[in-house]
Amino acid sequence: MKQTFFLLLFLIVNIAASANNYKLDESNLNVLFESSCDISYMLTSSELMKHGIESAAAAGEKRQVVGAIIAFVGPVGGYIVGTIAYFVFAVATLGLGAYCFPIFYIPIFLPYHRWYLGTNGNGANVGLLYCVTLNWCGVLSFIDGIMLLIDDTEEKYIENPQYVMWID
Repeated sequence: MKQTFFLLLFLIVNIAASANNYKLDESNLNVLFESSCDISYMLTSSELMKHGIESAAAAGEKRQVVGAIIAFVGPVGGYIVGTIAYFVFAVATLGLGAYCFPIFYIPIFLPYHRWYLGTNGNGANVGLLYCVTLNWCGVLSFIDGIMLLIDDTEEKYIENPQYVMWID
């Protein structure tokens, strides 16, 4: 009885949602396109991004403190994102993706705070070293965050290309 009801309901919804019931007013659509504004340049413009960073610095926010927050939160956020992606992939592949679990935990080891502070063109190497050394089991990001909060010498951490930024 339930199967017949759901089959009938499915057929009714399909008939009601048929594409023949909808018509496109092309003249109205052309008017909307002509009156629209292209914002893609504004969203990707490096000048706009630089202005945003400069205005944040002018407002008194220190990149070092934000970098420390990212260092503390990055591994936790990477774990959450990796876990969600793992479960979605495992369910989508009907359990076969469960054997690929190490791949989904790579975001835990990525140095988001280093990329935020800048690595002077050495970001890929630093990221690879963080992954290969497993971020010292998460300790390296934690130490980086503490050092960013304790030490006020910005020139030491901003655009630092070294793997361990607090060692001279």
